[in-house]
Amino acid sequence: MGRRGAWKPITERLWSKIMPEPNSGCWLWVGSIDKNTGYGHLGKNEYSSALAHRASYECFRGPIPVGLVIDHKCRVKSCVNPDHLEPVTHYENNVRGGVYDAAAKEKKSRTHCRKGHLYEPSNLVPSKSGTRVCRICHRAIAIAFVSRRRVLIKENNYGA
Repeated sequence: MGRRGAWKPITERLWSKIMPEPNSGCWLWVGSIDKNTGYGHLGKNEYSSALAHRASYECFRGPIPVGLVIDHKCRVKSCVNPDHLEPVTHYENNVRGGVYDAAAKEKKSRTHCRKGHLYEPSNLVPSKSGTRVCRICHRAIAIAFVSRRRVLIKENNYGA
């Protein structure tokens, strides 16, 4: 016997915490939801570390392929409908979620480099990738590289 009665099968535990949403087709998780991530969790027992959407996918579709994560095609984190879940790479999941777009937008909005130098046309070095490179920082890195190289050459007696 368990802590509070007989053990319930995973499908029964899943269905007891699902509320179908008729307009979108989402199966909304009404059980425990992590306030930081927005993902549903199964209760505190042998499945305590299981995320509800992953448990739903494995229960209704089968094992999640190694190296893949489950993406919500509907973009609703509390949805556990297996028709809305798809195994994809971590990169693809981030692309679909707009993580990289948000990061690029945030970078473009910066007015200063990490060291606090102003991004202005006279202080930018052209880069092949199209990113902004601070001329002052770029020069400092180049000088440090040349200095380290000279020390190595001197220590190892290269060129003598």
